[in-house]
Amino acid sequence: AAGALDAVLVVGGIADASVRRARQKGVEPPAPPTSVWSQGSKGVDHQRVRQPAWRSSSAEGAAGASLTSAIFALAESALAAGVDPAVHRARLGEMLAPFAAAAARRPDLAWFPEVRSAAEISTVTDDNRLVAEPYTKRMCSFPTVDLAAAVVVSASRGDGSPEVRPLSLVTAHDPLPPSARAAIDRSVALDAAVEEALRLAGIEQSAIDFFDLYSCFPAAVQLAANALGLTA
Repeated sequence: AAGALDAVLVVGGIADASVRRARQKGVEPPAPPTSVWSQGSKGVDHQRVRQPAWRSSSAEGAAGASLTSAIFALAESALAAGVDPAVHRARLGEMLAPFAAAAARRPDLAWFPEVRSAAEISTVTDDNRLVAEPYTKRMCSFPTVDLAAAVVVSASRGDGSPEVRPLSLVTAHDPLPPSARAAIDRSVALDAAVEEALRLAGIEQSAIDFFDLYSCFPAAVQLAANALGLTA
C-alpha cells in the first residue's frame, strides 16, 4: 500500500480433502490445515466453529434445517416465489451449466471436469438426488476439497509498466438467520459490500464491463446479482 514493493504475491489455501483422507487412513496428513477453522483442524470442533451461532437457536435450527444446503434452499424458495417449481429448477440448471463448462475446461483443477447440460443438472435422477428443494446434488457444493488461489499485485513505478491491483476488497456477514431477516431474497451484507466496494474504488456500477460471480449455491449467485442490480 505504501509503494515500497514492486510486486506482491498473495496466496491462500486449504487442504481439507487431503487431511480428511489421511486421517481416515490413520496416517499423518500431507500438510496441516491452513486455518484454525479448516475442516478437521486438530483440537477444533469444526461443526461448532464453522456454523453461525444462530443455527442452533433459530427456527431453522429447531426445524432441523441447519445444513448450508438447507439455509440456501430457504433463500432460493423466496427467490422463486410465484414461479412454478419445475420451471425454476430448470432455470437453475441453465444458470449453472456454464459453471460446469468452465470446470470441464480445467481438468487439472476441477474435481468434476465434466460438461453437464442444464437438464443433467436440474433433473432429479438416481445419481442426481434431491438434496434440499429445489437443489439437486449437482447444484450443491462439494463439501471437502483442496483449494488454493493466488493473485499477483504489482504497483506502477512510473516506468511505463502496467499497474495490476484490486481497486477495492470488501467482506461482510449477514448477522441473522433467514427467518429473522426483513427479506429472504436479499442480502443486506451483499448490498452493503457492493456499495462500499464501489465507494472505495471510486466508480459507478455502470463503469464495470464484466462481472465474475461464483458461490457454492445458486441462491448466493442470484443474491450477488441482485445486489449489483443485475439479472442472474
